[in-house]
Amino acid sequence: MKDLKNLHPIAYKKLLKFPAYISLLAANMDGHLDDAEKHSAVELAHVKTYSADLLLIEFFKDVENSFEKNIISIDSKLPIGKNEREIAIKNELLKLEKTLDLLDEK
Repeated sequence: MKDLKNLHPIAYKKLLKFPAYISLLAANMDGHLDDAEKHSAVELAHVKTYSADLLLIEFFKDVENSFEKNIISIDSKLPIGKNEREIAIKNELLKLEKTLDLLDEK
């Protein structure tokens, strides 16, 4: 098992997108991400830089640096329609979960 600092850089970069996918899934009630939802997600990403578990603070600082760009990019590539978006997001989260499996229990 590895910790976050020892992940391959490509795997780590993919993992940085995990919070953006979670935010998009949470915002999918009406099938799209509006400006208010995006703003709230960006603010939450910022809050995590000082409110997360100490083991994750550095990770969330890295997340914050690319979060807004990631959420916009991912959102633009998602299909239109609530169900289609949900399926696409969940599929990506399942892929990212495999990266999480490489980490140690901490």
